[in-house]
Amino acid sequence: MQGYDDSQGITAGLINATGDIQAWGIQPNGKPWRIGINDPFKSNDLVGTIDINGAITTSGSYEKYALINGKRYTHIINPATGYPATGLTSVTITGPDAEMANAFSTSIMVLGKDAGLELLRKFPGYKAFIITDAGKYITSPGFKIKKISR
Repeated sequence: MQGYDDSQGITAGLINATGDIQAWGIQPNGKPWRIGINDPFKSNDLVGTIDINGAITTSGSYEKYALINGKRYTHIINPATGYPATGLTSVTITGPDAEMANAFSTSIMVLGKDAGLELLRKFPGYKAFIITDAGKYITSPGFKIKKISR
């Protein structure tokens, strides 16, 4: 976390700023910080969890949208077309910095999985978990999700 100084004795913490999360250290119980990733197709369910020591952000089309004539229009707009982004339902990014992770998650929602993963390859500290509109899961190399068994 930029500007973090543990000289005051703060060795661990978790900051949640409207869903953009930055964590460092371990919990008081000795366990890593564990974050759940929502299933965008099943309200109140998780796809899985991830242990983090850094940032995690998610951009998606499943919470903020308008339903018009049976079609979902997300709040994430593709600047090239002026229309809502399509193709991806959720993009979760982990990495060292929450601001960059948020920029990547939103950008990949617009770029799509192929161009988005190509962009992310240039920034090896960041990893992605993508859910397509068809419900397919795609992970970039190194993204470690623990599946929820039901």
